[in-house]
Amino acid sequence: MCEGVRSVENGLIAFDGAKPINPSGGLIGCGHPVGASGARMFVDLYKQVTGKAGNYQVKGAKNGMMLNIGGSAITNYVFIVGKE
Repeated sequence: MCEGVRSVENGLIAFDGAKPINPSGGLIGCGHPVGASGARMFVDLYKQVTGKAGNYQVKGAKNGMMLNIGGSAITNYVFIVGKE
């Protein structure tokens, strides 16, 4: 079994897991603005780290990371955001 499946099955990446992924539902759950999906992802990241994510706030979130792969996978970037 691959590690990704284990991460789902054991709850590691669930909303209340140790390493939650896409607590807002991600781009599929919140809309996918073509050409601006990276900006949409960054808004979620900012909200989590600043404690402004409302009903999808991850308790105690201090750091976050996003990976955006755009176009034909030739525009790629990573943001890591945290607070002291």
